[in-house]
Amino acid sequence: MRGVEVHHEAAFALALPTLGTTFIGAALAAHASGLPPAWQRLLGLVGGSLLLAAGLGNLAIADGSALIFVGLLGFAAWLVWLLATGVRLVRSDVD
Repeated sequence: MRGVEVHHEAAFALALPTLGTTFIGAALAAHASGLPPAWQRLLGLVGGSLLLAAGLGNLAIADGSALIFVGLLGFAAWLVWLLATGVRLVRSDVD
């Protein structure tokens, strides 16, 4: 059963750098549009950096390292950023 768990952890770890890069790019693009406040840009940069940092240690995560929790913090930041940006988009006054 450990083999299935290792493959799951490896797939999770390999997705981290890609998601981190996307998260940082989306946060910077949203900030450039002037829609979200500065704290959301900071949350995007920090969360994306956490995902990238965890992604650098993807082999350690696949071996069961506690570094996975850095990635989980990045995912939590991503979720908060998505919700806050979504609410901001819904409430924006666009003609």
